[in-house]
Parts: sequence; C-alpha cells; structure tokens
Amino acid sequence: MKYFSYHPEEGFELHKTAEEAKEAAEKALDFERDGACDGWSDYVDQICWGELKQHVVKTMSRPRNDEDTFISDDCAMVVDYGLVDV
Repeated sequence: MKYFSYHPEEGFELHKTAEEAKEAAEKALDFERDGACDGWSDYVDQICWGELKQHVVKTMSRPRNDEDTFISDDCAMVVDYGLVDV
C-alpha cells in the first residue's frame, strides 16, 4: 500500500491505489459538507490524501550495556528507528 487518506475524525488510512485514497478523502469531504448547514468544522481543511514515500522501521535493537550512560537504568534494550522508502 503506497497511498493514504486522512480525516481528523477517522484518522489515517492506507490504500492500495491513488483512486481509493482520493475517493476516501472525497467521501470525508462529503460527510463534512452534509453537516455544513450548521457551519463547517474547524478541521475540514485537514482532510487530505497522497502517496506514501517513507515509513518508520526498527533499525537497531540490542541489550543495554554499561557504556550506555545516556539511557535510563530502567531500560533493558537500546532500540532505534529510522525512515526508509516504502
């Protein structure tokens, strides 16, 4: 899945095609339009869709050691994440 849509009330959703993502965003806008007689919501301009370029994945995981002075003693593992292409 390389496409997404976002609606503040529904959240972030992944889609297989650009057409599906655009349709979801249009559906969200239609929902807002139906309620606009009472005034548009403050977040209607946050509805969007697009192509997902990168996402976060775990890039490192290892047990904490005594040299890891910057990490709390309560942590047993040192873990890091990074952005990678989809």
